[in-house]
Order: sequence, then structure tokens, then C-alpha cells
Amino acid sequence: MAVTPEERSHPDGTEASAVDRIIPWVLTTQLPPGFGGTDAAAQGYYRGNKLCDVVLSRDTAIELLALSESGVLTSLCLQPVHANIIAIKTLPCKGEGQGEQRDLLLLLSDSGMLSVLLFSIALNRFVAVQQCPLALPGANPHALGHLLAVAPCGHAVAVAAMHETICLIPCSLAHAPDRAALLQHAATTPEPPQLPVLSASHATYHCSTDESGPAIAGTCSV
Repeated sequence: MAVTPEERSHPDGTEASAVDRIIPWVLTTQLPPGFGGTDAAAQGYYRGNKLCDVVLSRDTAIELLALSESGVLTSLCLQPVHANIIAIKTLPCKGEGQGEQRDLLLLLSDSGMLSVLLFSIALNRFVAVQQCPLALPGANPHALGHLLAVAPCGHAVAVAAMHETICLIPCSLAHAPDRAALLQHAATTPEPPQLPVLSASHATYHCSTDESGPAIAGTCSV
């Protein structure tokens, strides 16, 4: 069942803001057979502008579902991931001005990697365009990061609390003037190239017990 958003205005007759006009969708849907439930969900424009999608994760699999204007979810692809999924988040990638927006999917797993996934139109599945190692050699697997956060502006990503630290990674693609063209090309080529989305070499580490450190859910000025 879906509840359609309605237009609202202020009591004084002035037009409501974009935020005021939004009424969240209320939706129930049956998951495809064999998926067995979900651990996490993320929403974004993984296939480009005006194509609002939802990604569900469960154990070692992710599924991309398209959300129609009537609130119906349609499964587009279900694919395995060769690791246990810990968290998923959307990395917003807006084009300059009115340019194309094609969001990326961040996947944190027990492999010790933070994977940057792009939905390939040519292959009809997510592909990894970057793998950022997080775990140190010989590290205790139970000390791996289990919390993932993305700055609303899309300029940085944080992983916590790996070895009692917060790892803050800037997003280099956010400052690339041709990022929309890069993502469009990668999404339509049969062999998507590796992309320098995150600047892992410029990652900074902060003690998670230090109250003066950055809040991973806060705003970003990188």
C-alpha cells in the first residue's frame, strides 16, 4: 500500500517549501522468493536522474529494486557478494548545475574492504570501481569497522569504530568537474574502469573515545 504525497501550504497562504510538501511514502511489499528478509536498505539514483531505486542487503547478497511513482517495488537484479555484508550506504554524486546525478553504493564487509559499487547499465548489475582496504594485516576480524556514514554533501565517508578509531576518508570524485561524464561512461561500457572515488591515501584516523573528534553524522567541510 502506498500513500501519495500531497501538496501542502502554510496557514498564511504562502507556498510551502520543498521539505514541507513532502509526505513520506508508506509502503509494504513482498520480498522476492529466496531472498529471506533484509538486514539493511539504501535509497539513491543508481541508474541516473529520475530513477529512484532501493537496494536491500542480506548476509552475502544485494538486490536492486526500482520504485515506481505509484510506490510499487520491482526487482531489477539480485547478486551475490563474496563476503558478509556489514553495512551499505549511498554516496550521492550530483553533476554540475543541472547535470546528471548517478549515485554510488558503498558496501562495508568483513573482507576488510570498503567497496565502491557502480550500477552498470551494460551489465545490469553492480560492479566494484574501487576497493579501499581498511583492516591492517593480521588484524582481529572482530575489530573491523561496523558503522558507516556519509556526509550529506557526499564529500567524505566515515567508518567506525575500527580498532577504536574513526576513519575519515575524503571523496576525490566530489571535486571532479567531469564526474558526471566519468560515471556515465563507466556505467555504459561493458568493462567499467576503476575510478578514484575515495582518496584512501588521505584518510585520517580519530580516536572514537575522543569527544572532541568529528561527529561522523555531522556536516562536512572537506
